[in-house]
Amino acid sequence: MHSSASVGNRLRRWLTDFGKYSLFGLLTGVVGGISGVLLLWSIEGITHLRQAQPWTLWLLPVNGLIIALLYRLAKLPFGNGTHRTVLAARGETELPLRTAVVVFFATILSHFGGSTGREGAALEMGGSAVGWLAKCFRANEADRRRLIVGGMASAVSGGLGTPLTAALLATEMTAHIRSVWTVWTCLVSSFVGYGIRLLSGAPLEAALPADRPPVDWQTLFTVIGVAAATALIGLLFRSAMRLTGKAVKRVSPFLRTVGAGVAVVLLTLLVGNGDYNGSGMDILHRTVATGEVVWYACLIKILFTVLTLQGGYRGGEVVPSLCIGATAGCAAANLLGLSPAVGTMVGATMVFGGMTGCPLAAIAVGWELFGGRMGWTLLPTALLVIGFTVLLKKIFHKKTD
Repeated sequence: MHSSASVGNRLRRWLTDFGKYSLFGLLTGVVGGISGVLLLWSIEGITHLRQAQPWTLWLLPVNGLIIALLYRLAKLPFGNGTHRTVLAARGETELPLRTAVVVFFATILSHFGGSTGREGAALEMGGSAVGWLAKCFRANEADRRRLIVGGMASAVSGGLGTPLTAALLATEMTAHIRSVWTVWTCLVSSFVGYGIRLLSGAPLEAALPADRPPVDWQTLFTVIGVAAATALIGLLFRSAMRLTGKAVKRVSPFLRTVGAGVAVVLLTLLVGNGDYNGSGMDILHRTVATGEVVWYACLIKILFTVLTLQGGYRGGEVVPSLCIGATAGCAAANLLGLSPAVGTMVGATMVFGGMTGCPLAAIAVGWELFGGRMGWTLLPTALLVIGFTVLLKKIFHKKTD
């Protein structure tokens, strides 16, 4: 009798927790998903405007001044917002609701030519909005952290369209990957956010190659070669972000944004096109479709992205890291005789993992963006990206950017 009662109590407790955290996932999915989709459509609109009206690129330095002023008026720190969101999810700080508003407008202004993504902004918006709701509902500390992580996941899912990647990214970044109910909350939240994206009519980001890679030893060794080459590019990108961030830390936010904005404008004129402005997803799709890329494209994208993000503009480095990895992987694949589509997938996965420090999310993004057509090559890539991220954590003393 005692044993049966104990089992019954555990079952009731499990069912209660399951219902509770499923509801958490649903609520955070709606809030974060709407935030992510709103950000996505706003960025799409600004991108189309910039491409149709190239003169708007000259607004970037002015927009930088506005961004710095927004943060000054809102009394928000001008540093790494994603890091503050991670700290909030760990219970080490709080994110005021005004963070979501300021980050939204700062990201929109940054996309007038800056080389930046949207996932970092989505993390901040989802985390701060859901954190405010948790405070309104007087959630306890443990549940507040779960709600914030769920909001982060759903916002990224709504903005990027990769629900599994979003759930794993949020839980790995915040060190909640071993918490079963937090992972469950994030999975529910991510797929709800993804559903909201589908309902909004936003296009999917998947870049499906035409051919499957052959199964042979030559392909395996060339995959390893491409992974090693793109790992070096990922190390270069992360090091450049870190060193530049330290160098400009004491520079006035107003001077940083204007200087970086002017530099991006001049570099765009020097390059002669706007390929390296924006997130770079168009370059990734073009690389998969054609298999053609100049060998130095990844280096130019790194320069544009470091100037933009360490200059104080907002958005995120994750989507640009996919572009950097894709172009580097395609160039290496062409050199080593590997399918350019496979090289693109390997490179994007490796650099994504190196920048985020989240190997499971990197594996997921390789599968969600490139589909099952990458076949068996995703397995060695998964093993390599895990080793690469562990190595980078040791190099950077287990500190995240």
